[in-house]
Amino acid sequence: MSLQAISRFLTAAVMAAFVLAITTARPAKVSAQQYSTPKALHEAQEEQDRAAKAARDAEQDQQRAMNKAAHEAQEEQARAAKAARDVEQDQQRAMARAAHEAQEDRDRAAKAAADAEQDRQRAMAKAAHEAQEEQARAARAAADAEQDRQRAMNHAAHEAQEERARAVKVARDAEQDRQRAINHAAHEAQEEQARAAKAAADAEQDQQRAMNHAAHEAQEDRDRAAKAARDAEQDQQRAMEHAAHEAAEQQVRMRR
Repeated sequence: MSLQAISRFLTAAVMAAFVLAITTARPAKVSAQQYSTPKALHEAQEEQDRAAKAARDAEQDQQRAMNKAAHEAQEEQARAAKAARDVEQDQQRAMARAAHEAQEDRDRAAKAAADAEQDRQRAMAKAAHEAQEEQARAARAAADAEQDRQRAMNHAAHEAQEERARAVKVARDAEQDRQRAINHAAHEAQEEQARAAKAAADAEQDQQRAMNHAAHEAQEDRDRAAKAARDAEQDQQRAMEHAAHEAAEQQVRMRR
């Protein structure tokens, strides 16, 4: 409901209440003039009271109508204000949403640009990394080739050294073999001399032993001859003693 409609409604309500009050009050006044008796006065008083009550009721109705109209006008204003606020809020939301979408579009564009920059940086970093790896592989290949060459040179030098060492060892072994042969021949000559000297010494010892043995046997023979002579002497002595003893015994027997 608009403000003009509310004004028209309030005006109509006021006019209706005014007409009702006039209509109600006029018959009471006429009745009071027609009746001059106490009953008539009492009835006129009651009529006046009713008219006054009707006027009050009309006033209250008018007031209520006005309050209701004012309340409805207030509600209508509140609804209009709320509608205006809602429109304003919708407009604000639409503007905020448009700004938000515009910001999101800018953010997406910025993110796309940042992603593109990151992709470019990653591509550049990957290319630089691959170039670095390629340089590292080339440097490693060169280092491996140098190491292989150095190993080959070291191996050749080592084999040459080993060959020289083997030649020196062969010469040293030949010298040692010659020295051993000389030492062996000298040792065998020494041993031969020792054997000859030992044979001479053994022969001398055999001769000495033979002489000693012969002398010993001669001594033994002499000892046996002397012992035999002594034994014979002792046998002869014993025989003589035995004969003398028997002769003595014979004489004793003869005297008996």
